[in-house]
Amino acid sequence: GAARWLSSVDPQETKKFSEAAREWWDPSSTAGAGLLHAMNPVRVRYITDTVAPLVRPDEFGEAVFRGSPLHGLTAVDTGCGGGLLSESLARLGAKVVGADPTPAAIQAAQRHAALDPLTAGIDYRETTVDELVRQG
Repeated sequence: GAARWLSSVDPQETKKFSEAAREWWDPSSTAGAGLLHAMNPVRVRYITDTVAPLVRPDEFGEAVFRGSPLHGLTAVDTGCGGGLLSESLARLGAKVVGADPTPAAIQAAQRHAALDPLTAGIDYRETTVDELVRQG
């Protein structure tokens, strides 16, 4: 039979982040983005220190030396919001797909990414992780 999909999208969270979209890139935001700015260096450090060497240990040292430890890797940032993590990963060399169900957040992410040639190529999609899985 056909698979039954349950949504992982919380409408209250979507509403909250939609309302906060204009403050995504303000580190002092009280609408939630401020905390995400504070957490971002920890998330990025974890990815570069832990995940990248496991994925391609033979090439990791040279990539770090070049300043792009994620070069050649593709990252999917689900629930990307305004793109804080997506942009950090792109600047470190990753090809990035950012997915979020909130139109205002995706628009904020696209606007901000367009300001920097290192982040302008991020593939932002207004979609859910559920839909990404269905697409394969």
